[in-house]
Amino acid sequence: MKKIFVDSSFWYALASRDDANHIKASAFARQLQAGGALLFTSEPVLAETQRLLMHRYGIEAGRRFLHQIFVQIERGFTRLLSASTDDLRRAVAIMDGLPDQDISLTDACSAVLMQRERIPYIAAFDRHFLLLGLRMMP
Repeated sequence: MKKIFVDSSFWYALASRDDANHIKASAFARQLQAGGALLFTSEPVLAETQRLLMHRYGIEAGRRFLHQIFVQIERGFTRLLSASTDDLRRAVAIMDGLPDQDISLTDACSAVLMQRERIPYIAAFDRHFLLLGLRMMP
C-alpha cells in the first residue's frame, strides 16, 4: 500500500475548482483512491487549509472541508498525524538550517512527520518541499 502525506496545497487545489491545479489534483485523488493508497495529513495542514478556504470562499467552505476530511478519516482512507513537542523542535531546526528560505512551520513539520512515519511521498504543489528533499507527487 502506497503511503502519501497530503499538504495543504494539494487539499486546497482539490477543494477549489478555480485553482490552477484543481484538475490535476482531482485526477490524482481518484487514482490514489482506486489504487488503495493510504493518505496522511496533520493538524497544522488541516488548520492551514481551512484558513485558506475560509479566507477565499467563506466560513462554510472551510468547515465543509474539515467535515469531508473527517469522513475520509472515519472510512480509513486518511490518517491524521499529530506533532509532538520534539517534532516541532525538529521542524524549527529545519527552518533554522535554511535561513534564506521562507519555509513555514507547517511545511517543516510535515517533513518531520513524514520522516517519523516513513512516508516516502508528499502530494503537494508547493515547491518548498523540493528544498526539503521530499519526493513530490503528482
